[in-house]
Amino acid sequence: MMKDTGNLYTKRGTLNIRQASPDDTQAFYGVLKNVSEWLDQQHSTQWVPSAHDNNISLVQQIIQDGTCYVVEDNIQIIATIRLNWELPYFWNRNLQNVGYISTLYVHRNFAGNGIGVSMMNWAEHLIKSMDKEVSCLDCYAKSNPLCCYYEHIGYISVGEVETYPAYRQRLYEKQL
Repeated sequence: MMKDTGNLYTKRGTLNIRQASPDDTQAFYGVLKNVSEWLDQQHSTQWVPSAHDNNISLVQQIIQDGTCYVVEDNIQIIATIRLNWELPYFWNRNLQNVGYISTLYVHRNFAGNGIGVSMMNWAEHLIKSMDKEVSCLDCYAKSNPLCCYYEHIGYISVGEVETYPAYRQRLYEKQL
């Protein structure tokens, strides 16, 4: 994984994006937990907060893999994104030359400032700079707001797949 850093230009001003380090584990996990708890308050079935209680070791692992990036203002980590060069097993599509975006979380105190869109633009630029042609992602199929969000920024739904019993993911692609 490339150790890329950069700036994001948002309604909050310029933010720094960089590859996550092991020192970021607690803050990364804190952003995940914040979003999970907010979704629970919205009565979303997308995530169950208690399912993330013991996932600090998973966060440590994916940070160690070099696939995670964090966004920070001058004080703290406020958002996360993960970028891989292979699709997960459940995609069941034989695509080459792809970048796969996941783990896009923006702490709810910072939502509505264009941070997510700026992160997506940054990730797409990085994918393209690696001579990849397609950006892929997936999301909870029953989350209409999330599906609309990705469609609004140019992603096209290419199907759905059941990843767990009664849990469907919608698959999205965008030509770069």
